[in-house]
Order: sequence, then structure tokens, then C-alpha cells
Amino acid sequence: MINFRELLRPARTVPRTRWTANHVWDISLSGLLILFFGLTILGMGGALVVRANLGNAPWTVFAEGISIQSGLSIGTAFFLSSCLVLLLWIPLAIKPGFGTIANATYFAIVLDWALGWIDSPTSQILEYLMLLAGIACVGLGSAIYMTCGLGGGPRDGLLMGLIKRTGIRIIYIKMTMDGTALLVGYLLGGTIGVGTVLSVILYSWSVALSMTLVSQIPLAKDAS
Repeated sequence: MINFRELLRPARTVPRTRWTANHVWDISLSGLLILFFGLTILGMGGALVVRANLGNAPWTVFAEGISIQSGLSIGTAFFLSSCLVLLLWIPLAIKPGFGTIANATYFAIVLDWALGWIDSPTSQILEYLMLLAGIACVGLGSAIYMTCGLGGGPRDGLLMGLIKRTGIRIIYIKMTMDGTALLVGYLLGGTIGVGTVLSVILYSWSVALSMTLVSQIPLAKDAS
């Protein structure tokens, strides 16, 4: 039974569920279905933020900048940026999981697919509603795919690897990573604005609250 009191309390850790794998290559049918379901929501959320035209999240600004300069689609540019980030895993001795590869590839496919049929709003109110809906979808999609336990995305893995290697607090490393992506993306022509600020502020909360929501679903309760 869902505990509605707990729904507004952000999760501190990734909850363990019935579909959480024992290791990052422990692949099951249910785990795969849930993983790709989460990544689909994540990709659609990213597309909603882009189409809101109020400014993109830092790494989407980076991908958009690459897209503008190269003529590639944003999804393809996002995939290439993911590959670049994965190269940085090598000196940190970070091992990818199935979810890592799926995040880098399938997310880019869904992002391009969603951008192909989602139109930009015709009023500013609708732009803000679309932006908030996109942020909420990104949080929910992230929470669902991360609970699969098949490995984090390229950027999440790099973040955790740098924390482990350097001992520097997460907030400073994340600010440096996001700030660098944002600056380079902006210089390449990526879109920044109020949506960028709201994304930076609200993404973490969206993911944490979505983790709580997922953990409260009765079917998610881990039998152990």
C-alpha cells in the first residue's frame, strides 16, 4: 500500500526494488522492460524541455551546440557526447554496465524520435508547463532506470568515479562538470535561459522525489 505521507520526502539513496539487478550485467526480461520504459520517459522529458524553448539543461546545451556546429541531430550529438564522457571513465577504471550502454544509445534515439513529433507551445504559460512537465519526466525516468541496478549513465558514472578518486564533495564536482558543459555548449550556440536555471535547481529534486514514488509502489517492494 502506498504511504502518501512519504511521497513528499526526497529519497537519500537509490531504493532496491523487485527488479533491481544483483550486478550491472545481471540481465532479466523484467529488468530490461523497466529499464527501457524508464529511458523512454527520460528521453521524452528531455525533448519536452528542448521544445519549451526556455533554455536547456547543461548537457543538452552541450549537445545542442555540437548539433548546431556539425549539422547532426541533437540525439546523435548527445550520443557522441556520451561516448566522449565514457572515454573519461578509462583512467578512472570505471566499469560500465548494460544500463550505461542503453542510456548512451537508446536515450539518444528516443530524444530524436520525440523531438520529431513534439511541437513548441504557442504561449509562454504553455512553455513553462511543458518545461516543468519535462523536468518531472526526466526525474521519473531517471529514477526508474537507476533502480534497475544495471549501471548509471555516462555522466552519473563519471561523477561517482571522480568523487571516489578525488574525495571532493559531490556538489563541487557536479557544478564543475555541468558548468563546463554549459559554457562550451553556449559558446557553440546552445540555448540557455530561465529553463536552464530551473533545470539545474529542480532536476535533483525531481529525481529524489521520483525515487520515493517508485519505492512506494507496492509491486516495487523488494521481497528480501
